[in-house]
Amino acid sequence: MKNIALISILILLLTSCTKEYEQRNVTYLITGLANEYKIAYLNENEETVTETITPANEKEMWSYKWTGKQGDAVYLFTEFTDVGLIPTNFKVRILIDGKVYRDAYGYDQSIGDTLFRVKRAGVIPY
Repeated sequence: MKNIALISILILLLTSCTKEYEQRNVTYLITGLANEYKIAYLNENEETVTETITPANEKEMWSYKWTGKQGDAVYLFTEFTDVGLIPTNFKVRILIDGKVYRDAYGYDQSIGDTLFRVKRAGVIPY
């Protein structure tokens, strides 16, 4: 009888320790590039998606929205050749529930004088 009571208590404790993860709205956003650029990002299935974007002008915005849960990975990478970046227009951002989580207003890495890269990544916070 003691064993059954002990097992019942353990089961109750284990089920009460299960954490419910909250859903979060994730938005990837790139603005301010006028020339064709390449991107890679993690989607809601944690798959890496690659695309080539050809904007009409530097005011055109690229975005991708998905719903994730706390602890999910987020990742956004872009590679471009625009050298005349206007800091007020160029942005690479990861938003979580509409708030900036990671962002960039310039490039992280240049390859020669013509190819530039930006990478932002993280985990949806608890």
